Amino acid sequence: QAMRSRAVFLAFWLGLWALAPAVAAGAADAVLAEVSAALAAGQYQGAVTLAGSGLAEPGLGDLTRARLSLARGLARQALGANDEALADFTLALSIAALPPQERAKALFARGVSLDRLGRLDAAAGDYSAVLRLVPGAPYALNNRANVRRRQGRLEEARRDYLAALNGANPNPQYPYFGLGRIAEAGGDRAAARGYYNRALTAAPGFALAQERLQALGAPKAGEASADTGIIVLKPPVPRTTPTITLHPPP
Repeated sequence: QAMRSRAVFLAFWLGLWALAPAVAAGAADAVLAEVSAALAAGQYQGAVTLAGSGLAEPGLGDLTRARLSLARGLARQALGANDEALADFTLALSIAALPPQERAKALFARGVSLDRLGRLDAAAGDYSAVLRLVPGAPYALNNRANVRRRQGRLEEARRDYLAALNGANPNPQYPYFGLGRIAEAGGDRAAARGYYNRALTAAPGFALAQERLQALGAPKAGEASADTGIIVLKPPVPRTTPTITLHPPP
């Protein structure tokens, strides 16, 4: 699941990265622009090298150093080097120069690396920190719910998934999928099918939901079908015209 969500995460991140305020012209800042372009192009090793060159520049300002560390961490994370990425994200956060929105992005990115390294409590802590900076952020709610679900804290996970669906969420298929997993864990196969179908309605072709539906198989006899929220209109039942038999008069 982590491998499949990596592309989604990077697309999400790069969309936010483009919102970062412009910095003054300078050698290191020019490198930062090149690093951002390399990330957008999927040239992750090149981004790591460029960011390292920028960080080696003398007289680097705190904000630029934090941004370059963060960008290098993202590139390393995309390459699967989560230990090194974790060090970069922690450095960027320790400088305490990032504006609140960028700090939230750094916390979320570090949470993803901690999550992938199996450090679930620390990951949940970073996702919670994001929510203090950006209340109701669906991406942080969804990821914290994933952690809680894997820890067996299903009611907490359920609350976070539902909260992630309240408001503008561009990827509702993920919390729907998580709710389906919780329903499966509770033995409610019908509810699980309903949530997976909602995930597929939000994102047709969503592989994770398709796999779970296939694993669940067809509903068993007597199993109630869950309300998927989809209204299916059925044609009216045709009326049966009575047959009239004419008899000759006596």
